[in-house]
Amino acid sequence: MAEYLVDVERYFHGPLDLLLHLVREKEIEIDKISLAKVADDYARHIESLRDLDVNAVGEYLVIAATLMLIKSRYLMPREIVDVEEDLGPDDELILQLIEYKRFRETAEDLLNREREREGLFERGRFDDTETRIEERELSELSPWDLLSAFTRVLREQARFKPHEIGHREKSLREYVLDLLGNLRDRGGRASFHELVLKPEITRIDFVGSFFAILECCRQGMLRAVQSDAFGTIDLELTDADYEKQIERVLFALEVNPGLEAKGGAPQDAALAPAGPPALAEAPDATETAAPAAAAELSET
Repeated sequence: MAEYLVDVERYFHGPLDLLLHLVREKEIEIDKISLAKVADDYARHIESLRDLDVNAVGEYLVIAATLMLIKSRYLMPREIVDVEEDLGPDDELILQLIEYKRFRETAEDLLNREREREGLFERGRFDDTETRIEERELSELSPWDLLSAFTRVLREQARFKPHEIGHREKSLREYVLDLLGNLRDRGGRASFHELVLKPEITRIDFVGSFFAILECCRQGMLRAVQSDAFGTIDLELTDADYEKQIERVLFALEVNPGLEAKGGAPQDAALAPAGPPALAEAPDATETAAPAAAAELSET
């Protein structure tokens, strides 16, 4: 519906909200406006409309009724008017225009909020939404598309392929001899990191080297030194005579033939001349050296 424009000759021509603004700014005196003409023009405007907006017409009907009341009060003798009434006809029209302006501002605010809301999108729920896969004809695929699909299939199959861990048989005596040889090459003293934590070392070799360190410490061939808490662990030979250390190892092998069997560190016997218990039966060495080795690992 087209907006109704108030037309008062020589005084005003425009919408009601503009008239309200001019009245509030005291740029137009309300007594200079012909209220009867405003009411008649509004009635003709209503009659000329084909499609009526109920909300808009309702707003104008309230103003028209107020104009009729004001007009009747102007026509009535002054003494009949209730002197105790707080508002005069002009004041009541101003209040009505102010109320109309307030509703217009509220409507504009709601419209702005609606426009802002249009830019927001909620995630919503998709429980009942069926997944639709776009179907493509095989003729549309290029050889490179087929190669990419084949690569993805191979990659998916590789994920479920069982990983076989190879076991390289090496006895505890070999780990002990390697450990003593490395210490000899480094002058009889080296850090735990240099001896065990090597980039190329495997998990099996790491466990075997660690058991070799524990066994050498238990036999008194090595001494673990740590200067401060959580510091670097240094390993040094208790006897500078490397040949003597080798003799002790060979003597242990002669007394304990089980060391010659290949089966990994857990299956080897201890390197002791009198047949001492195996590593699993030596909790004292494990309990003392394992925390220090764990601290060394945490630093790396």
